[in-house]
Amino acid sequence: MTSPNHVELEAVLADLSQLYPDLRFGQLIEMVAVLAGEEAPENPYDIDDTKLFQTAMSHLSHRVQQLGSGTTAVLTSVPPARIDLLRLLGELQQCYPGWRFGQLVSNVAGWSNVSLYDAEDAQLLVAGRQHLV
Repeated sequence: MTSPNHVELEAVLADLSQLYPDLRFGQLIEMVAVLAGEEAPENPYDIDDTKLFQTAMSHLSHRVQQLGSGTTAVLTSVPPARIDLLRLLGELQQCYPGWRFGQLVSNVAGWSNVSLYDAEDAQLLVAGRQHLV
């Protein structure tokens, strides 16, 4: 499989955001990194985009299958701040094309002086926007 593009990653992460509306974006990325680890959790900073995408897709598919026909009842809309964050990350990927997605998100959290897991979506938005100026 070729490396997924940002649109594909954005779509699967938006879908996962619907399944887990109470998770902050950093927590969502950390969750996928944990699932990607075969013997130990992956570090979001180091995870390959293809592995991140495949793990997110696999978990999404498995979780939707577990939920069965009632899946639409548990799906929520993606919050506007999350949509803005995903778009911003797409813009930042154009500025830093050599960075993996997990590396990018981890760096944005670092710019906000908070760990990826603890970062609020709004903090990531502010930090990312400051680097686009």
